[in-house]
Amino acid sequence: GPAEWFLSFLADLVGARSGQVLLLATMRSDFLEKLNQHPSRLLELAEQITLPPMREEGFSAVIEGPASRVGLRLEAGLSASMAKDTATSDALPLLAFTLRELWDRIASDEAFTLKHYTDLGRLQGSIARKADEVLAAAKLSESQLSELQEAFLKLVRLDDAGLFAKQPAHREEFPPQVLPVLDQFVQARLLISGKQEGTLEVAHEALLRNWPELNQWLAPHQKKLEQRQRVRRLCRDIKHDEASIRRAALLGLQAMAQSDPQAIEGAAGPLAELVAAVPGSQQEWAMAIDLLERLAKAAPQLLEPAGEALAALAAEAQIPHSELVRVVRLLGICGGPSAVAALEGLLERKQQEVIHKQQLRVVLPLATTISATLLQLQQKLGASAGAPDRSRLVLSATLLDSGRAVRTRLVRLSLQPSPREAAGLPLGRRDGIAVERGAWLEELTPQMALTMVEIPAGEFTMGSPEGEPDRHGNEGPQHLVQLEGVFMAQTP
Repeated sequence: GPAEWFLSFLADLVGARSGQVLLLATMRSDFLEKLNQHPSRLLELAEQITLPPMREEGFSAVIEGPASRVGLRLEAGLSASMAKDTATSDALPLLAFTLRELWDRIASDEAFTLKHYTDLGRLQGSIARKADEVLAAAKLSESQLSELQEAFLKLVRLDDAGLFAKQPAHREEFPPQVLPVLDQFVQARLLISGKQEGTLEVAHEALLRNWPELNQWLAPHQKKLEQRQRVRRLCRDIKHDEASIRRAALLGLQAMAQSDPQAIEGAAGPLAELVAAVPGSQQEWAMAIDLLERLAKAAPQLLEPAGEALAALAAEAQIPHSELVRVVRLLGICGGPSAVAALEGLLERKQQEVIHKQQLRVVLPLATTISATLLQLQQKLGASAGAPDRSRLVLSATLLDSGRAVRTRLVRLSLQPSPREAAGLPLGRRDGIAVERGAWLEELTPQMALTMVEIPAGEFTMGSPEGEPDRHGNEGPQHLVQLEGVFMAQTP
């Protein structure tokens, strides 16, 4: 994304020997480890200056200075009392929240007093009081409250010390009916919307520590949060440079998925990135694909984050056809425009192999599988996937066991979702290639698919001529029969 590109750009800029660029940047200390793990190695190029935490008298100045500038009166001892409550690492944003709450609640000509501050719940309690007010104003039913609890569970993780910490989540991860309630928490400055594009996250981790209601929601899910924490750690390890660490992480994910594939929720994206990278180990590749297939079978929606990486793999990588079939099926489950575009590009390449009669025994079934998957996606996505009357090149052939084609004919099949819609399509030629009237693909098994072609109604001669070699007596006499239109499977 843009952030990744920008960090890499800064590293190149600062690392240039002939450069005359001085970069000055500030960062919270709790983000240093994440920057240190970034591939750009930007932190290694930097001279780090660590600033000590703000002292108590500094917080007093932060309170009194702005108040003096706007003529706000503070009761004697208020700023000192507030400064004594600033022992936590997130004290500064929490102080800003509390002062804003006092400002909103007290008349502009009235002094801020210790009683006001105490009634609000002081620094740690002010955020819990605000959350209670938002929850009470929402007037949620029992089912709506349950949905809100599940939503907050997505916004929380466990840190390395086993404590609750905030976790960004994309808005599409939440049921639509719970988003208006979450937006009320955003308006109350308890959640932040859009810090990263399309995300929600907790504004102050003090909410996780000091809101009793939320603690009651989270307590029964401690084990689930620990499970998610382990999955995140394993997903981080499958990106490691050392093969032994990657394989150990994959084995860990396999063990978790053995009893419950949904236990590795959140692993789809990193697993797909590993598959797309193809880091030299066929064993790792197969393990990652196997895990993705387990996720797809258990809960197809969990596979969506893998779509982009799988689409890139189908578009660029050269992998065996047997493995490519698995990628095609996973793309069909991921869905979305990127999957459609990747499958169309892949099918175009495979059609060229069909035209040049390369490895027909494996290419022809693969091309049929891709076409069937693409057709299903287009039906599911509707107009967003493009015009429904897609046409595909298919080689009509009869194959011997050796894979040699003894009868071949290149046709362009106009894919339709059902015989009813396929009937009556005009015959003709396109780009010099015959167009079969009324044809569609029907996949029977992962290894077998039928191309169904319309046999128009009409008169047909039934039986064999008398002079035909090896003719049996029950093959005659020849006679005309009248048949209704039918659909028949094309070989192979």
